[in-house]
Amino acid sequence: MDPPGFDTLASWIPGGTTKEIEQQPVRQSPESGRAITSTRRKADSSVDVRRLEATRQAKVTAAKVSLQEAKSLLTEARARAQSLESTQKKANAEAKEAEKLAREAEQRLEKQELRRQSQLDTHKASRLS
Repeated sequence: MDPPGFDTLASWIPGGTTKEIEQQPVRQSPESGRAITSTRRKADSSVDVRRLEATRQAKVTAAKVSLQEAKSLLTEARARAQSLESTQKKANAEAKEAEKLAREAEQRLEKQELRRQSQLDTHKASRLS
């Protein structure tokens, strides 16, 4: 013979049947550990989500600032490059002009030396005759 089951014992308790117990919803008091843990998890999760969102937003803001600085530096670099290119063109033109003047001066010098040599030769020839 088996010992009595819960159904049999429940019938001895006034108003206690297993069907009534099964049908009653389980209620947790606010002091219950599960309720507090669940609330804490939700609060912690909410705090974590806010923290992650704040961190993400800070990174986005930092990236935007960095992008603006990079654009500004790029604009400055392009302006400087254009200025340097203009300066280089001017220097090249001045160097070309200086070379031209130097060639012209050399040609004049050669002509003068030829004239002088010619004059010396003429003077020598007149002295010998």
